[in-house]
This record gives sequence, structure tokens and C-alpha cells, in this order.
Amino acid sequence: MLEVPDRVGLLLRTYKSGPLPKLFKVIPSLPAWARLLALTHPENWSPHACRAATKTFISTMKPAQAQLYLGVVLLDAVRQDIQENKKLNIHYYEALKKSLYKPGAFFKGIIFPLLDVRLSLCWWGHSVDCLNTARLHIKGGSNYCFYSCTGQSSGASCICSSSSYCRNGLHRSATFDHTDF
Repeated sequence: MLEVPDRVGLLLRTYKSGPLPKLFKVIPSLPAWARLLALTHPENWSPHACRAATKTFISTMKPAQAQLYLGVVLLDAVRQDIQENKKLNIHYYEALKKSLYKPGAFFKGIIFPLLDVRLSLCWWGHSVDCLNTARLHIKGGSNYCFYSCTGQSSGASCICSSSSYCRNGLHRSATFDHTDF
């Protein structure tokens, strides 16, 4: 039984296009989906596979599960890609855009963990560019703007958030609790 996820992981390592393996598409609906996903070794997936997996997982999971997927799989893959290549692969960028389908999970799984870590302006440029191309819920945008500028995050995140979100008027929301999505 443990061979199947390992074989799926090997397929995802070289995946470029086409349909995902049917066994992989079933993983989000299983109770132990996180363990099975870990057995596929997501750190070795190709960027194409990560984009296709993000599309599948985000569309079928509940927000709490999607947050876990984003924080464990996509965030680590994007960090590693930027660290190695000094730029973001287009497939990871598209995966980030697909993950905006569940904005609460996106903010809790991608943005807020990034705000807690000192990152370069390059990293923030990629993440804010992705956010600028999407239409977000006003409450999420205002929470992002407030949380990033409260001093709990790095200067780079404050610069990027105030230039992209606060200027668009999203800072006028009534509540600013980053846990309230």
C-alpha cells in the first residue's frame, strides 16, 4: 500500500502536462490526506505538478485543509524556487493565483506566515504582484494591510502592502483581526 503514493510522487517529479494520476486526485477526499500527500514527497514535485495539484486541492478542500496544504506544500516550494533561482517560476505564480480561490486559506497559509519572517523585497514583489492581479474580499485585504503595518512584520512587507493595498482603499474595513476570515 505504501508503494502507490511513492510511485505517484515519482510521476509528479517529472510531470509536465496532461491529466494527474487518478489516485492523486482522490487524496483530498480521504481522511488521512495529509499523510498520503507527504508520502508523495511534494518537495520533489515539478513546478507543473505543483500548479496542477494546487488547482485540484484548492477546488476540492475545505478552507482549513486548503490552508494546511498551502502552508506545507506551496509555500515551501515557492520559497525554495526563489532561493534557488532568484525569481519565481511562472507555474508557481499560477499556483499562487489559483490558491486565491480560497482567500482565507491563502492569507492564513501563505501571507501571514510570510509576514512573520524577514524576507527580501524580491519575495514580496512576487507575492504582492500575485495579489494585485486578483480581486480579494475587502475584509481580507484590510486585515492584510493592517497586520503587515502593525510592526509585527518586516519592513519589506509594510512597504509592499502600503503601496498596493492601502492606496486602493482597502484599509477602511471596520475590523482588523487577522484570525477573522
